[in-house]
Amino acid sequence: MANNMKSTVVRRLVERYKTEGKRSKEIAKALKEAGYLVFVASFCFCEDVVFFDTHEGVQIRLYS
Repeated sequence: MANNMKSTVVRRLVERYKTEGKRSKEIAKALKEAGYLVFVASFCFCEDVVFFDTHEGVQIRLYS
């Protein structure tokens, strides 16, 4: 249950940052500063939420 809540919070934060026009690496940095553990490669992964940059903007996917 708690992990699901964290995933929901991270997804909402990523969506908010996306509407502000931030790119995935900037979003990952903000999440790290907020205390979340974020894995960054060609994509970013945090609390079962995957997000990455495309030509259309940041795409968000749930990993499960």
